[in-house]
Amino acid sequence: MVECRTVSLAGERILIGVFGLMVAVGGFLIVAGLVGSFFVTVAFGALFAGTSLFSGRIMLVLTASQLSFDPSTGLLGWRSTFQRSGTAPVGTLSSIRRDRRPGVYAFRFRDASHVPFWLSRRSPDVVEYFRVIRASNPGIVTDELYTRSRAWWRGLPNA
Repeated sequence: MVECRTVSLAGERILIGVFGLMVAVGGFLIVAGLVGSFFVTVAFGALFAGTSLFSGRIMLVLTASQLSFDPSTGLLGWRSTFQRSGTAPVGTLSSIRRDRRPGVYAFRFRDASHVPFWLSRRSPDVVEYFRVIRASNPGIVTDELYTRSRAWWRGLPNA
């Protein structure tokens, strides 16, 4: 079994704190607006809290931060910060591409489904994970993992 964290545990905790704070601020604005009869503040607070919850769900529930691969069964596994998880056969994987969000990539499968995952670490366990995936399914397109971008991503070392 090959496993890796593609975002640090500290990074996950910071994201949880940021989204929790944003929802709390929205809640505070709602309460302050109701007490002072400022309905514009209530509407803004509701919009702020709702947007924070929506973004937090995408980043903490729908985006994987832990990846695994079992060579004996050929199953890829993933788990998000708030325990959403799944598995898929490595043979159905067609590519690993960048997502629209910075630091997020996605497993793309032949049936057009995809699983987004964070990729902000270049540690040896992350490099080994993708090396084993490529060795198990040489047909997958992984060029974007190893390409240096102009911004922050330096690419994984080509093994």
